Amino acid sequence: MSEVTPQTETGQTVKEREESLAPRKPLSPLAKRLLGIGLGVLTFFVVSGIVNFRLDAVRSATFGQGVDALAQAIVDPVLVSDRNKLGQIVQRSASASGYETITIYGREGQVLASTNRLADQAAAIKLESAPEKARVTKENSRLVARRAIFLAEGNRIGAIKVTALPR
Repeated sequence: MSEVTPQTETGQTVKEREESLAPRKPLSPLAKRLLGIGLGVLTFFVVSGIVNFRLDAVRSATFGQGVDALAQAIVDPVLVSDRNKLGQIVQRSASASGYETITIYGREGQVLASTNRLADQAAAIKLESAPEKARVTKENSRLVARRAIFLAEGNRIGAIKVTALPR
């Protein structure tokens, strides 16, 4: 005849239950130190990721505001397709702002001025697709903003595309 071992409500034997409730050996000082360092490093990376995410959002917003201001400032030369004046504005703006490329398109989508010498062969932009406020996207690790240039609300006379390397 076999002996019946008493069991608790969870299905453990009384002996197993007593062993699970017995005090455990405390962590060694080295293990505690390593655990603290690991938690500190993990916390650092989490906080760094959050800060970098927020900085990227602020950079994108600031970049978009700069493109909006530039688009508003060049309405007159775009209206008369003054390529010389637009060329000067594009060169000065790119060097002052640290933009990689600036391309200004006319009413028909043709390139009026650009810091990119190959932009004349680039595909023309469709004015209907250019947003009213700068839309910033990331393409090939670069920030790219596109925006329509308006004479008055709804009257698109051109567009602008600006590319910047993230800092």
